[in-house]
Amino acid sequence: MTKILEMTVPGEPVGKARPRVTMRGTYMPKKYKDYLKKVSTLTRFMMKGAQPVNVPVKVTIDTYKSRPKTRPATCPKQEWVEGRVRCPTKPDADNALGSIMDGLEQGGAYTMDSRVHEALVRTWWCAVGERPRVDVLVEIYRWG
Repeated sequence: MTKILEMTVPGEPVGKARPRVTMRGTYMPKKYKDYLKKVSTLTRFMMKGAQPVNVPVKVTIDTYKSRPKTRPATCPKQEWVEGRVRCPTKPDADNALGSIMDGLEQGGAYTMDSRVHEALVRTWWCAVGERPRVDVLVEIYRWG
């Protein structure tokens, strides 16, 4: 596979938001819009002026959320260790993928998000002392 982009988005992962409808109209939540801007700006910087690809790509995303002070009930005692732990809380994998894919498209990694042929998303709680972030890898998809 040919690597197009590899980057780390610092901060807590934010899931794809749904439009909010009020009497004054429809809008996207500020938290999501700010995160989208952060991802697209970082993507533009990391692409260094390269043209967006128009071929099938594979996207690999690892999200790392802040570790809670106490063990959640959803995590078995034997899995609650000092290292990284699987994270079954929000944002769930599909929403985390959606927000990152939108940011990658706006930042110019690929022409449209329908170009993503394969995606791998893993959600983790940070290891002790680790900072929250999202690691992103975009590669050209090779058949076979």
